[in-house]
Amino acid sequence: MEDRQIAFDRLHNFRDLGGYRSADGRTVAWRRMFRSDSLAKLRDEDWNRFRALGISTVIDLRYPWEIEARGRVRAHESFRYVNLSIEHRPYDQATIDPAVDPWRYLADRFAEVLEDGPAEIRQVIEVIAAADGPVVFHCASGKDRTGLRERVLVQ
Repeated sequence: MEDRQIAFDRLHNFRDLGGYRSADGRTVAWRRMFRSDSLAKLRDEDWNRFRALGISTVIDLRYPWEIEARGRVRAHESFRYVNLSIEHRPYDQATIDPAVDPWRYLADRFAEVLEDGPAEIRQVIEVIAAADGPVVFHCASGKDRTGLRERVLVQ
């Protein structure tokens, strides 16, 4: 098995989704689909490593106001950038009661995404299907909107 975690100096949750089995028994090809925390954190020291992956499409799952406040991946002619915010009910993790089970809380947020964002989820799937090379989708931390424990939002 290949290493799922891809090391970057400033990104802490960049993962290869290769190797996962689909319902029909096929597997996702290695080095074709990735999930990540915010690619706005890519700096010069990480840029070449990122570019070497041959990414053809970047899908930013954050709200437009998050992108405005925290930036986005720098533009480059080698990839297409798409912003498709799949959440419709913002929340602040810092305000979660420590007594609340974080896994249950996040599972409830995933259920909200499925309820509120089917149009955007469909668009994400269509963008992935139309991509002519490796794809990365990301949010702010690389977990809430992209999946937890190597489970991805779109399987």
